[in-house]
Amino acid sequence: LSLSLSLSLYLSIFHSFFPSFCLSCSICICFTSFHSSRSVSNVPLLQLSSYDGHILLNGYPFLDSKEEFEHGTLACDVMHPRRNEAPLSTISANGTSIADVDRLLEETEFKGFPVVLDDESQLLEGYVTRSELKTAIERALQVEGISNASRIYFTERAPRLLEGDQSDPVSLKKILDESPFQVSNQTPMETVVEMFRKMGLRQALIVRNGRLQGIITKKDVLMHIDQLSQLEPDSQLFR
Repeated sequence: LSLSLSLSLYLSIFHSFFPSFCLSCSICICFTSFHSSRSVSNVPLLQLSSYDGHILLNGYPFLDSKEEFEHGTLACDVMHPRRNEAPLSTISANGTSIADVDRLLEETEFKGFPVVLDDESQLLEGYVTRSELKTAIERALQVEGISNASRIYFTERAPRLLEGDQSDPVSLKKILDESPFQVSNQTPMETVVEMFRKMGLRQALIVRNGRLQGIITKKDVLMHIDQLSQLEPDSQLFR
């Protein structure tokens, strides 16, 4: 009813300034406004992305504009690791052994790993997926002179051989994504959610001055929306 009154008032004012405006155009405006205001629950589930489909199935809203998600949380508030959590699993770009990588794959189930310049600086170099890393190592071990003691590197030049090194180093630069999606730790979560929705992201790396701070996954975004819906059920976002 309020929508009909608003449209009627709008058209009355519009016609007072443009009396020659045709009726068919008025009907088009009414139909377009009404159609855009309809609930997205009428959209067939098969036509939605997996992210939008998950939101629809759980009763969450579609985030079609930033105005619907105005909350004060930042990326650093949602990212992992948090306090009392283990450090983020990363791979050094120059010096990690195949044995260390094998151990990392056995002890974790992550689908990928950030690659940093070194453990101390945490300067982000890129991102490598679990499947590509595993495949590359399996192939490397079939080459003569390569063993579990071999060091892998993602840089242009091979690392200097250390005293006691008896195996050749292995270059994995070809499988490194040097431009993974990343945002500042001070990015508002409304922006992060919008990026996940529009770009179909699986994860976003969180950085501060180029140094890796953490990671936000699609699961983290959905949990964040769910928590806000419980804390602020009357918010415009959850109507």
